[in-house]
Amino acid sequence: VKYALAEQLLDRVKGLLSEAGKAEVDEITNTIILTDTKASLEKIKLMLTSEDTIGKQMTTQSFTLKYAQANSIGSAVKDLLTPSGKLELDPSTNSLLITDTKYSLLRTGQLISKLDYFRPSQKLFTPKFALASEVKKIAGHYLSDKGEIEVNEAENQIMVTATSRNLKKIEDLLADLDSPSKQMKKEKFLIKYISLEDAVDLVKENLSPQGTLKIDPPSSTLTVEDTSYHLFQIEEIVARLDTFQPQKRIYKISFAPLSLVATRVEDFLSDQG
Repeated sequence: VKYALAEQLLDRVKGLLSEAGKAEVDEITNTIILTDTKASLEKIKLMLTSEDTIGKQMTTQSFTLKYAQANSIGSAVKDLLTPSGKLELDPSTNSLLITDTKYSLLRTGQLISKLDYFRPSQKLFTPKFALASEVKKIAGHYLSDKGEIEVNEAENQIMVTATSRNLKKIEDLLADLDSPSKQMKKEKFLIKYISLEDAVDLVKENLSPQGTLKIDPPSSTLTVEDTSYHLFQIEEIVARLDTFQPQKRIYKISFAPLSLVATRVEDFLSDQG
């Protein structure tokens, strides 16, 4: 059978067999093996001649690729098509729309299955304004089931293992996300132990050119507006340095009542004093 699928014609063939006739299908060669009388075989031959034509067996099927790029395997697929077959590539969905005979589509589908395998590439991305850990959450939606993302938080880097098509998607995503305007956030820091002046100096050293700092001495707070990555760095520094480091000093009270002084002093102690 040249254009139809032998298996799909088997029931019609069996309907034309005599009681002693037999029919078997060889799916590999797409053939029907018949044993029957000459008269029955002639009927079956006429039916197959009528059905096994390009016009009657033409159909359309879409193949969406998981790993390979549609335009990279298009030429190999086209070589399998009949002269009447047509191939359309859709890069936006990474798919091939094929119009051809049923048998040709079967062979084409088998070829596509062999060509559509995971061929990974790797790329290291270092965001300047976005947090690598946050980028990972979004970029994960662009990976196939075999793709991977590893995060190096210390260097704010992500290593992506993916197909070249998905790497390009993640590259475009990062180009869009990794800008000051899209990563600006605001956070308030309560300075509990170190002096407010020291905290201000530390924050200023780690602000981006776009970052701003507001100081409120009465509440001992700093309000910082900056990109996700710079805010994360400032959080780490403040958390590491604004810790209770006790010092002890003895005061001799000469004139005021000791209990009164003690009460007043307690108002100035930290939560650990």
